[in-house]
Parts: sequence; structure tokens; C-alpha cells
Amino acid sequence: MENRQPGLDIGRAFATMGVIAVHVSLCFPLLPGWARVLAQMGQFGVQLFFVISAVTIFMTLDADVKKHYTTREVTLRFYVKRFFRTAPLYYCAIALYACVDWLARSKLHATTIVLAKHDISDILANILFVHTFVPSAVNDVVPGGWSIGEEMLFYAAAPLLFFFIKSPLRMGMTAAGIVAACFMAISWASGGRFSSIANDSYLYFWPATQIPCFVIGIWLWFAARPTVLRGAPLGPMGIGTAFALIVAGLTATLVLGTGREQCPVLAPVASAIGAAGIIAILSGNRPNWLNARPLLSIGRESYGIYVSHFIFIFLSMRLFSADGPLAAHSEVDALIRYPLVVAATIVLSYGCARLCSAVVQHPVDKVARLLLSKIPPDRTTSSAHYTVYKG
Repeated sequence: MENRQPGLDIGRAFATMGVIAVHVSLCFPLLPGWARVLAQMGQFGVQLFFVISAVTIFMTLDADVKKHYTTREVTLRFYVKRFFRTAPLYYCAIALYACVDWLARSKLHATTIVLAKHDISDILANILFVHTFVPSAVNDVVPGGWSIGEEMLFYAAAPLLFFFIKSPLRMGMTAAGIVAACFMAISWASGGRFSSIANDSYLYFWPATQIPCFVIGIWLWFAARPTVLRGAPLGPMGIGTAFALIVAGLTATLVLGTGREQCPVLAPVASAIGAAGIIAILSGNRPNWLNARPLLSIGRESYGIYVSHFIFIFLSMRLFSADGPLAAHSEVDALIRYPLVVAATIVLSYGCARLCSAVVQHPVDKVARLLLSKIPPDRTTSSAHYTVYKG
């Protein structure tokens, strides 16, 4: 239902592979330190997803404005698209992981925890997509579900932000206000001790920590719109700026997050800054070899891969963990097996994603298109009134 931009799909592919890489690394405790740090950087693929999501959402809203839809129509169409793109597969994941958890505990007597203890209220929070505000529900009904909660929270506010931000001044004021509010919330929640918030804790997952990543994506949309929208090459200054963002963002991420862990709660914002530079380069100045079909295919199926790959992570933990039948017994052994398991997980998860597309996504897309056809554009209304600042 959406126009695909190759640069963004390649970015999604990198994000997907990064997330899988960090999760597979949990199965190999004997990985040497340097390899573990590199693998753990993959967790920030989620923030790359967030930045891409913000760009894509503003692209979608802008496309409907250009078709002469009114503000109400644009907003309604947007919510229909997002719900049917996200919710059905997520609801299937709730049921799937409940079954996997039951099977692992009851039949396989697995010692590896699939899902932490939760109750019906946590499931309801996930169904309503408010689980990002519920510590016991944020990650314990669907593994990795915390990021879907952040996405849905951003979707709820996206049309308002899109129609409000129409000038550089409003963009700056809005970004500063949101980021300041988030930092104040983190300060309040941590008692002013930012460095006390651990990686993968609830305060790491909660909205105040992650929402600034979407703000960076909105900024990228305004700052490099021709590049992310049409693939227009960056000029020398643009390339220099993009690489500066990449170097600064990734360096700060290593210091704050997986490398030194000086302040993990700030690492997502640092990684999002680097992600903005990566997306700009991928959109306008990527080498031809990055246009490979496998990368584009992984990017197109990234949501299904993300949701389903935890099945194979749990299987890998059972097989390759320290007491598993295929456990690595040395650093060299771990270095050999680790990339093979990453590759296998990507391939198997891609297969699951394709199956999900055929069985779940394609049928609900038809329903969504039927609903969208009931919202025809108002051809008597000029879209000029709704045009946002083009930067």
C-alpha cells in the first residue's frame, strides 16, 4: 500500500540484521569481547527503524496532501493504513508466542524463559498498544514488542505534528519542546541520575527515552527531503555532514552504550543521530552493490522478520547456549558458528515473514484498500493550504 524507497528499504535491512545479530550473540557466551561489542551495536537497529519510520510517515502524509485530501481525510486515511499495517500481524504474534511459551514450558521443559510472567491485563495493554506505559507488559507478551508500542505512540501523534510543523521556526520549537520534555521526564524518573538507568530496563524502553529518535527522523525529513523522497544525491557539504553525523553518533553510542556504558539511557538518541546520516547516504549516495535484491527483500519484509525471529532465537539458545548440545567450546569456535547462526536466523525469519505476508498481511491489505476507497479526495480543495515547509 506504500511507495517503496530503495534507500529506506536498505536501511530497514541493516536494522533488521543488526537486531538479529545482537540477539543471536546472546547464544554465544564465548564470543571475544570485541566481537560482543560489535554485535551489541546491533541493538541500535531499533533506533534506525524509528528514524526511518518518522521519514516514511511524513512521506505518506505528504503524498496524501498532494492528492488534495483534506486534513480530516489525510488523518483518517493515515490511521487506517497504520492500523492495518501493524495490528493484525502483532495480534498474531501475541497468540503465536503464547503457544511457543506453553510448548517450551509444558512439553520441552525448557529452562530458557520465552515469556516472563504476565496476566490478562498485560495482554489487553498489548492489544490496545498502550503496553509501552506498563512495565509488566512492555516486553513480556510479545518479545521485542516494546518497539512496536513506541511506533504506535508516534503514529498517534504524527498527523498533528505534520500539520503543525510548517516552518523552520515551528520545527525547531517543536523538536526542542519534545526533547526537553522527554529529558525532564527521564530526570524525574531517575532522580536526576541518568547514568543509573540500565540498558534494557523499563526506563530504557519507555517513551521518554525513545521518542527523541522519531524527532530526529522528522528533522531528517525536513533537512534532506529531496534525498529521502526522490533519492537526489547529496552535494559535498551534505555528504560531509552525513558522515560527520555517522561518526559522531556511533562514537557517542559506543561511549554511552554498548562499549563503555557510561549512560545507556542517552545511547538511543546518539544512535539515532548516526542513523540520520546513514539514511541520508543510503537514500542519495549509496554504491550500486547495495541495491542487491536480497537486501531490498529483507527491508520490505522487515516487520515480519522482526516479529518472527525470536522463535529462532529461542531455538538457538536451546541449541548453542553453554549447556546446549551444539555449544561452542572456544572463542574461535564461537566466531565460526556465530555468523552462520545469524545467517540462518535471517533466512528462516524471512521465510516466516513471507508466509505472514501471504496469510495475514495481503488479506488485511485488501480490507484496508476497501476502507480507503471510501475516503475519496476532495478535488475542489487546493492542497497548497496543507503544504508543509519544504526546507
